[in-house]
Amino acid sequence: MTIPEAPQSAKHRTTEETMRQVNSLSHTRWECKYHIVFILKFRRKMLFGHIRKELGEVFHRLAKQKESLIEEGHLMPDYVHMMI
Repeated sequence: MTIPEAPQSAKHRTTEETMRQVNSLSHTRWECKYHIVFILKFRRKMLFGHIRKELGEVFHRLAKQKESLIEEGHLMPDYVHMMI
């Protein structure tokens, strides 16, 4: 994990720098990440083909809209796993 040496104003930060922001206080540093899992009812295997491709695009669009980054993700036939 790299921490920028000189703080930049919010106007000059790139989108990825904003998404990977490391917060800190006087004695602590942290980077907030979320582990999200969606499981289909009765574990039905329905996420494949056209639906799978479309869901991937939707999740990436939503993450970009919320200024987040999907660091890891898996679209399986019966569940979705993401690290944001």
